[in-house]
Amino acid sequence: MKNFAEIPFRTLTPLWTGGANRSSDIVHETGLLGSLRWWYEGVIRGLGGHACNYSGDGKRTCQLNVKEYKDGRKKTLYERQLLTESGLCPVCMLFGTTGWQRGFRLEVKGLSPQPLFFMASPKVYVAAGNWLWRMFGGRDTGGEKIGKGDKVEFIFGSRVLWGEQATMAVVPLGEEAENIKAKLFFLIDLIQRFGSWGAKCQNGFGFIDLGEPMNEELVREGRRLIEEDIAANKRYGQNQEKRGQPDSIAASSPYFDMRNFFSRTYQLANTESYVNGLRKIGKPGEQNYRNRYIPCAFDIRYKSQQKNPFTGQGRNFGLRPWFREFLDDDAAQQLFGKSDAVSDSERTAGRIRVSHLFRFPGKDSWHVRVWGDVPNKLDKSEVIQTIHDFIQGDKGMFPGSELISEFNFQEVLGQ
Repeated sequence: MKNFAEIPFRTLTPLWTGGANRSSDIVHETGLLGSLRWWYEGVIRGLGGHACNYSGDGKRTCQLNVKEYKDGRKKTLYERQLLTESGLCPVCMLFGTTGWQRGFRLEVKGLSPQPLFFMASPKVYVAAGNWLWRMFGGRDTGGEKIGKGDKVEFIFGSRVLWGEQATMAVVPLGEEAENIKAKLFFLIDLIQRFGSWGAKCQNGFGFIDLGEPMNEELVREGRRLIEEDIAANKRYGQNQEKRGQPDSIAASSPYFDMRNFFSRTYQLANTESYVNGLRKIGKPGEQNYRNRYIPCAFDIRYKSQQKNPFTGQGRNFGLRPWFREFLDDDAAQQLFGKSDAVSDSERTAGRIRVSHLFRFPGKDSWHVRVWGDVPNKLDKSEVIQTIHDFIQGDKGMFPGSELISEFNFQEVLGQ
């Protein structure tokens, strides 16, 4: 097939694609497609375009008006004009919605299941283990807890996906196959450089490496075509307000928007004593994980030290407590979710994602990536500086670490 593209990649941290059994032992492309769509929505909004939302009944607010579409076909209207006038936003044009099929197929191969496990500092081993064990299914997924107190051992029934030589096959469909391929190349390049792919990225999963740079010309063309779609949607769109957030309030929307995005990847210093002191939560199986990744995102994102609740001795130390100390509790809750929520209605999703420690192929140093989107109520530069101080400052977790990559809106999405 002329426009078929097979993109090799490897996992830097395990991939989570989800499933009905609350495990990730086989590839569920639907979970990966959902992640791609979420990123694409953020790109469209970030460029000032319209991306539909979910309606009250859980359906997309974009639904193709089939009659208008067929009538337009008879008039041989410009395709983007035709789809826009028939009720589709740029996201639904590519990823599909009611009455309109997705513009491509995605096939992922070369990933194999591995035992799920984590690592945590001894001071938080029991608390972290209990929390992670429950969150990832506990006995419902075949997990076990053996022993009591600080001698307790955790075994997870869930699994994760790993691949040293994996591939994603992108198969564009329809008359605009080459254009679809270019848009997806742009999107995949963005994700692998600055974010992660799949579900549970806030727990350290889904960081990938393509090995070789993407085709720069095709990536640039994808960026240009996305802008064309946005321009057509603005030119021909009818009643956007009835189909989701209008452009005029996109910047204040709670939905993901690349204008609020940041990403920072650090090459870490002073890691030896920390890594060697970690304690396993679960059993890692036979893979030599220490050459690849250390699954300690919980330690970094939440806390690797905690204050004794009875004596008041010690200190809560982790990215979330750091925000509470140097900004305030409200900022911490907006960025990391409500830790004291007592019901589902009170819970909010965290907006800061932290990778596990990982090594790039051929590199000895450990790395970490912190990325997310900052609510409009907060100062993004202040949030980024707080993260930077935590990672590499004199009183931070890995003093002397080096920032090696960061997202720049103008370079990636600017003119």
